[in-house]
Amino acid sequence: MSVFFAALLLQYVVSIKAGLINHVQGTANVAPMESVRAGHSVKTGPDGFVEVLLRPGSFLRLGENSEATIDDTDLATVKVTIVRGPAMVEAGERVGKDQPITITT
Repeated sequence: MSVFFAALLLQYVVSIKAGLINHVQGTANVAPMESVRAGHSVKTGPDGFVEVLLRPGSFLRLGENSEATIDDTDLATVKVTIVRGPAMVEAGERVGKDQPITITT
């Protein structure tokens, strides 16, 4: 039961910058709770999956054999470049003209 509560609490981690690694499964070049600095890449292997916190309630999910660069970690102007592989963004309610999340492929 304690594993369930730990997993539940991890869903509510908030960072003052974009790029906090929320979840890692399989092979990746990052670890959970690590912060990716601006200009650095997140990579997954053939069995990898990574979830990156972009802003409270907004996530970047990378599938197998993927790579993305976090270009800007400022919460007001989050920018990400998808280099290769499958990726999905789940964006919360705080995305708009005044607080964009820019995704480049």
